[in-house]
Amino acid sequence: VDGAPVTTRLTFDMPIKYGVSAGAEIYSDERSILRTNSVTFTVGYAVQFSPKSSLRFGLSGGVGFRNIDFDQIENPSDPAIQDAIDNNAYLDGNFGLSFQSGYFLFGVALPNFFEPNLNNTSSFENGNFKPLDEILFNASYRFYFALDDMFFEPSLIYRLNQVMPDQFEVAGIFYLKNLLWFGGSYRQDYGATAMLGLTLNKQFMIGYSYGIGSAKLPGIGASTHEIHLSIALGKRNQKSAAQSDIFISYVDTDRVYPDQRVKQQKETKAISKVTPVTPIIVEIEEPVEEEEEQVAQEDVRTSEHDDP
Repeated sequence: VDGAPVTTRLTFDMPIKYGVSAGAEIYSDERSILRTNSVTFTVGYAVQFSPKSSLRFGLSGGVGFRNIDFDQIENPSDPAIQDAIDNNAYLDGNFGLSFQSGYFLFGVALPNFFEPNLNNTSSFENGNFKPLDEILFNASYRFYFALDDMFFEPSLIYRLNQVMPDQFEVAGIFYLKNLLWFGGSYRQDYGATAMLGLTLNKQFMIGYSYGIGSAKLPGIGASTHEIHLSIALGKRNQKSAAQSDIFISYVDTDRVYPDQRVKQQKETKAISKVTPVTPIIVEIEEPVEEEEEQVAQEDVRTSEHDDP
């Protein structure tokens, strides 16, 4: 749709050592005449309480820029527009933590941790948001069934906002044998969303979602389309995975405990270290019956010649 908002995210994360991870995100958003771009870097840390429970922290920080598309403005010399241009740089970041117990996850996030100055698209007036003005709560659980080849994961998100009305969102996704996943979600005052995706070789995941939209709120009544692509590079660190009895992944969804993975890896290495032995085959030839008869006849002839 011409003039529709377009949002793009590119994220990357990796483990540095056991318990510590790092990542980065490039964000771009186009809405009406405003263009927003930002780059943030993330550091995370995990505390293991037991083989089945852990607490993870994450902090992101970076810089963002907002620009105005002057081709869509009739009076670019407007003082309000000039003031918005002078205040187009801002600090961007967020903070979050999550608790895992078995296949249950609970998290809390602060999307605006550094109090960014946001421009109003209609009046170009600056509005200040404090870190605690918006808090996100989320919870989910993974139910395996059908000999662990499939699982269903329901989730709940609640947005507590001091500036806008609070909002909740519920979702549920079915995963089938590390190959196909599908589901849907419903967001308050927005509408329903359908989701479908594929996973390939436990390394690639591609998904598509279609939001029906709602006319209750201005500006978000139209439907939306979203494409999601995930790529897992390298091999899983078996030594780090062995520290936790349960490992949750959305690319490799097999319900195999890490200690079983390590055990299988050790058995494979042990088999590969065994020196192959070349078998020695000794063939023993047994006399054939015909040869035995010939020998017997020769003995008879010899005995006949010996008689007087």
